[in-house]
Amino acid sequence: MPRVDLTLVNAGPNVPRLADGRLLKPPPLAVLSLAAYLKQRGRTVQVLDYQLNSYPLEQQLLVEAFTEFLLAQVGAPVLGISTMTGMMPVVLLALDEYKRRRPQTTVILGGPGPSPAGAQILRHFRGVDIVAKGEGEETLAELLTSRGTLGRVRGICYRDQGEVRETAPRARMRSLDDLPLPAYEEIEMEPYAVANVYTARGCPFACAFCEVPSFWGQPVARRGLDHVIEEIKLLRLVYGKRRVNICDDTFIHHRGHVVEFCRRLQDERIDIEWECFARVDLMDEDLMRRMADSGCQSVFYGIESGSERVLKRLGKPLDLGKARETVSASREYFPRVFASFVWGFPFETMEEFFDTVLLMVDFESMGVQVQRPYLSLRPFSPLYHEYQQDMAFAESLPLYFLEVPRDYIPESVVSAIKQHPDIFPGFYYPRSRDFESKRRFMARLEGLGEDRWEILYDELTGALRQAVCMETSA
Repeated sequence: MPRVDLTLVNAGPNVPRLADGRLLKPPPLAVLSLAAYLKQRGRTVQVLDYQLNSYPLEQQLLVEAFTEFLLAQVGAPVLGISTMTGMMPVVLLALDEYKRRRPQTTVILGGPGPSPAGAQILRHFRGVDIVAKGEGEETLAELLTSRGTLGRVRGICYRDQGEVRETAPRARMRSLDDLPLPAYEEIEMEPYAVANVYTARGCPFACAFCEVPSFWGQPVARRGLDHVIEEIKLLRLVYGKRRVNICDDTFIHHRGHVVEFCRRLQDERIDIEWECFARVDLMDEDLMRRMADSGCQSVFYGIESGSERVLKRLGKPLDLGKARETVSASREYFPRVFASFVWGFPFETMEEFFDTVLLMVDFESMGVQVQRPYLSLRPFSPLYHEYQQDMAFAESLPLYFLEVPRDYIPESVVSAIKQHPDIFPGFYYPRSRDFESKRRFMARLEGLGEDRWEILYDELTGALRQAVCMETSA
C-alpha cells in the first residue's frame, strides 16, 4: 500500500435505510470536501465511511465496534474524524482506546459536534490531540505542514506540554468556487439513495435554538451556480443519483439565486428530483411553481411553535396565519412537505404548548409530515448559553441524535453523556416547571394510532386543556 498522509473518517450509524437496502442518509459531504482539498494539494488521503459498516443495528453504537473499525482500517500516521453531535460520545470513548493501542497516531477531531467544546474535550479525553473548529479545509491543510508549530495554526485547540491552548479564529474562506468538487471517488457511492449538495455555507438568521450561524460565521458564503450544476451533473451522470438534497440551511433566502438555479436545471435538462430547507415567510406560489417545475419534490419548513410570542422570543417572528396558508399551498406543488415543531421551551406556557400541538394537528390533516422533537440544547446556540446552568439529561426521552432505538445505546455512552454535560449538551433540555406535563402528553400522543387527533381533540380545545393549564400555573 502506498504511503498515506492522512486517514479521514466519517462517523455515523448506517441507518435509516430504504426497503431496497440503500442508505437514506447522504454520503459524507464534509469528509469528501476535505479529501478533495487535500488531494488538490498533493496529499495522499484514505477515506473511511463508518456509515457503510456491516454491524447489525444493535451493535452500531458499541464503542468496541467503532474501535475495531479504526484499528482494522486506519492506514496513516494522522487520523482525522468528522462527527456530528450524536456520534461524538461513541467516537471519544473509542478514540481513548484506539490511542492507547496506537499512541503514535496524531488524532484530529472536527465537525459541528466537537467544534464548540474543543477545550473540554482535550481536558477529559486523551484520545484526541487536536480539535479543529469551524470550516476545516485550510485548517487541516496547515496542520499537515505545521511541523510542531501548532500555535501558528488558526482555528484549533491543542495540547502544549499538558496545557490546553486555543488559537485565534480562522477567517472564512474567500471563495467557495476555488474548492474542488467533493472526492466522491474515495468512497462507495452505490449504497446511497440520496446525495447532499450545498450552494451556500451559513445562515443569515439568528434563531436562538440554532448553532449554525456561530459554527459557520457571517456572512453567508455562496457558490457560483456553474460550480453547483457541475457537481449535480457529476452525481447524476457518473454516479447515477436521481435524488439530491440541497442542504443549505435556508436555501430560498436569496430569491434570485433560487430562480436561476431552477432555470439552469430546466434549460440543461438535468433529470433529478431535489429537496431543500425553506422558510414559510420567504416562500410564495410563483417560487413554488418554479421549484416544482424544475424537479423539486420536497420542502422542509421549520415552524417551531404555534405561539407567535414564543417565536418572537426565539428570534424567528412568523405570522402563523400566513404560515398556514403557505404550507397549505405547498401541498399543491410538492409531493412531500415536512414541518418541524419543537416543544419544551422553558418560557412556553401550557396554553402555548397546546396551541403548538393544535397547529401540528392542523398540518397533519393537510398531509404534512410533522416532526415534533423536544428542545435539546445545541452547543453554540444562544439558548444553550442562556440555560446551560439549569439543564437536565433526557433520561426518559428518545436520544434523537443517536438515531437507533434507546435499548441499543450502550450504558458506557449514556454514562459519558451524563458525566460531561458541557461536552454533550445536545442530549439535555432546559428545566422548567411544566416540562413533565408536556412530556407525558407527548408520550401519550406518540402511543396512539392515526386517529390520535380525533381522540385528543377535546383535550386540546376543551375543559381538560383549561384544567391542565390551571394546574401547571398554580
